[in-house]
Amino acid sequence: MKKRKVLVITSLVVVAALLVGVGLSKSGTKSEVVKTATVTKGDLKSYLSTNAIIQSKNTKNYVGAAQLPVKSVKVKVGDNVKKGQVMLEYDIYDLNASVTQAKLQYNNAVLQKSELLSQKEQLDDNIEKLDNQIKELEGSKNPSDALQLQTLKQKRDALQPISDEKLKLMDNSVSLAKVALDSANSKLEKYKGGIVADFDGVVTALNAIEGATLNPAQPAVTLQQLDNLKAVMSLGKYDSLKVKVGQEAILKNGSKLYKGEVSFISPAAAKAVSMGGQDTSLQAEIDILDEDADLKVDFDANVDILLGSIKDAVKVPVESIKYEKDVGSYVFKVVDGKAKRVVVKPGLQSDMEAQITEGLSVGDTIVLNPSMSIKDGTEVRTNEGEK
Repeated sequence: MKKRKVLVITSLVVVAALLVGVGLSKSGTKSEVVKTATVTKGDLKSYLSTNAIIQSKNTKNYVGAAQLPVKSVKVKVGDNVKKGQVMLEYDIYDLNASVTQAKLQYNNAVLQKSELLSQKEQLDDNIEKLDNQIKELEGSKNPSDALQLQTLKQKRDALQPISDEKLKLMDNSVSLAKVALDSANSKLEKYKGGIVADFDGVVTALNAIEGATLNPAQPAVTLQQLDNLKAVMSLGKYDSLKVKVGQEAILKNGSKLYKGEVSFISPAAAKAVSMGGQDTSLQAEIDILDEDADLKVDFDANVDILLGSIKDAVKVPVESIKYEKDVGSYVFKVVDGKAKRVVVKPGLQSDMEAQITEGLSVGDTIVLNPSMSIKDGTEVRTNEGEK
């Protein structure tokens, strides 16, 4: 009796196995569990996120005269100064002495030229007189005039006119003395007023000590406008193709946001040597439109540049799009419980979403982040809560 029951149970298991096998053979491969999303329509904005350094839009490093001692320093770091305000004064005693010396040399050269011209005039008159006297005696037949004629000729031969070359040399001496005087006056004029602010700003660096000469390798005073700022960033080869002058930007400094606008893009890339090799980047600038004392020069800030925006765009999550060289961009659309590969044409893309200009319609269901096992025609199913 027990043996018969065992045979019946075994037969039922075999039949069940056969039925399952038949079911699998009819339905094909086992269905894949996937997460899905619905194609929607809405506004889409694309941003480029990068970092930038805050800098003043108006800054100047004043390099002083290296040979002149500093007479007095009128400002300190952090001072607000007005345009035209004297920030540093020089001891200009040596400059005044140089001007005085140059004046004397120039005046001497002018006097020497005047004296030479006077000598030339007197000498030319004497030569002319002797030439006339000699001409008159040469026609005389009086024997006594012969001795006088010989004497006059000896005097004439002793007189040599001043050459044009000598006059030119004197002109050159006067010109050189004038150049030296003008240079001395120019230097005095340049430094006698000290270092004067060209605009309203704040002193952010100072390398000057009263009584000492300035270091030519350092600016004596650095003046910046701290309420007129910009953000400077370096763009790589591919990001530089996306950024254009006039694009909106948002700067993040801590919890605060600031409006900005791309105002400048360098016409040429620059190379910089780093530990990893040579880096090439393109410099761009963003005007900061919102003023705030929390923004500090030379600190960095996060920047989001608005590359583009579209209203009522047909869009999908970025993670749903796949790409193959021979196919292009595509997604898996769920149709009657199966994954159907649909070639699409992406448009504007953000970090999370991408515009689809061809291939999909609003309301279509697509597979999110499809695995390698998902192929065209794969049966798929969505667990509750995974959509």
